[in-house]
Amino acid sequence: MEIMERWSNATEGHGIGASGWYEPFTDDKAVLFRFLQSEYGGCVSKMWRTVRVTRGFTAFGVVVPPVYRDVRCGWVFQQRDRYEDAEPGWPDDRATYTRETWVEVMDPPAEWGWEDEQP
Repeated sequence: MEIMERWSNATEGHGIGASGWYEPFTDDKAVLFRFLQSEYGGCVSKMWRTVRVTRGFTAFGVVVPPVYRDVRCGWVFQQRDRYEDAEPGWPDDRATYTRETWVEVMDPPAEWGWEDEQP
């Protein structure tokens, strides 16, 4: 299993950076999730990816389009964070922002208990 983290400033609507793919310290979903919550704040959403289940084809002059399905692939966390260059006397609405962290997991869904999401 590998994960990638992407950070953004949800207050101003721009990206901050990404970690690149790496292997986490554990393969246990529950332990990893609790660690990520302690690191990045509360989980506000699941992360979804659209995958192709079947290819499109033409049979007897009839075009059958491909079939797509949404599958879970991670989590979205949010937390208030202080700007690095914020002065000590600034009010919180000016000195802080909402940091959003998207954690994507590259792992077969069956190993995560998401058997119902497999195509």
